[in-house]
Amino acid sequence: RTENGKKVCPSLRALLFLFPMINEGDWVAVCLVAGGLKIVQAIPGTQINLTKGCQVSADAIIGEPFGSYFSIDRRSVKRCAPPTLVEDEDVAQGIGQATNAGLHDDNTSQTVSTEEVRALKDDKTISREELVEKLVAGSKTHEGKTEFAKQKYVKKKKMKYLQMFFVQKPSLRLVCDKYSHKAIHLRSDYLSQIIQYANLSAYRRVLTMDGFSGILTAAALQQMQGSYQGKVFHTYQGGTPKNYQSLKMLGLEETANKCQVNVSLERIPTILETFSKGETEAKDPPEEQEKEPQPALRHTQQPPLSLVTAELKGGVDSLLIASQMHPMETMPLVWPLLRPGGSFVVYWEYSQPLEELWQWLRGTHQAVDIVLFHNWLREYQVMPSRTRPMNDMTNSGYILTGFKVYHRKGAETTGKRGPEPQKGENPAKRRQPPTTEPPELWGGK
Repeated sequence: RTENGKKVCPSLRALLFLFPMINEGDWVAVCLVAGGLKIVQAIPGTQINLTKGCQVSADAIIGEPFGSYFSIDRRSVKRCAPPTLVEDEDVAQGIGQATNAGLHDDNTSQTVSTEEVRALKDDKTISREELVEKLVAGSKTHEGKTEFAKQKYVKKKKMKYLQMFFVQKPSLRLVCDKYSHKAIHLRSDYLSQIIQYANLSAYRRVLTMDGFSGILTAAALQQMQGSYQGKVFHTYQGGTPKNYQSLKMLGLEETANKCQVNVSLERIPTILETFSKGETEAKDPPEEQEKEPQPALRHTQQPPLSLVTAELKGGVDSLLIASQMHPMETMPLVWPLLRPGGSFVVYWEYSQPLEELWQWLRGTHQAVDIVLFHNWLREYQVMPSRTRPMNDMTNSGYILTGFKVYHRKGAETTGKRGPEPQKGENPAKRRQPPTTEPPELWGGK
């Protein structure tokens, strides 16, 4: 119902669900048609920097639906239709009637000089659309081109003089492409594989180790959004947890306050020592006993040691590591926290550190299905009658995955059965977890 009490049309309700409106304070992803991405907060009265020397007021997009296209004409922003493509029939007709064989790029086909273009740009009475029309009319070879070449020429001039962008709701892929790919070369296709191999879902206990933007923590929290079932143990270095901007962009602050537990790497040896002694809780230092945590900012605070120890008592189901630290410095430290049967995924920019980790995991006899792989991704241009691969291709890193299993004490390392129990010995007593892990961690006796 509206404010006047009238019923909303079901079709309108469906449109509002599919295309929600941009409200004040919402995070938006501004995507330039010519290429480029900005993730900003729509605050009234502020300016959004799109490119060098090009700013847009946030008031122009507030109140418009997500997915809208906008064009910039002399700093005035207005909604416009999405760019259209030439149909297959038009392309076929253009190929049969015209050809580009006689075109030569010698800078003599344009009758409008550079000085005249600058004068037209400075003239406030002429819009940028009229400028593009004058450039098209001043081209000597425009009429002799194919329909596809004409469209390409007009599109190129519009991108140069008439900038166009569209607004999207920030997603995990957009945040990954914007930040993580620049820091640790983590592409969105690698992120999707990490989520798949780690089996991220609600009711899971996940330990993450992020290197830059908190994209792994955001991916784990997004699976628990709404249900608030499960735990995400975010590890960090130093005394203060990082307040990642990606959680704000994706609207995961409430989920982080309920499901995220910050764990300092310096505390993990103390926690494991507590479990090895058969204790379930650790005593807080005197300086932490005086602190009172704020529930509204739980994901940005360091919780007491007793709370972290109690939460980690049952171990974790998945390990996600994509840090700038060497894998051999991080994996042996958090390996005892992974439950038998749990999965682990480690990402690194180069293969050599993961090869060393692969050898270490094989030596523990506690990991199976260890796979080290690298993806080769190439982007394709999908357009009518001209689908082809793009010329440029981005490189990324490597992923090491596997599962943790029991290693029965006394079993041979060749895959055969261990020694037979002696006469009078109970076989059940031989089924003990590895001596490198405390039984209390996973609930054993």
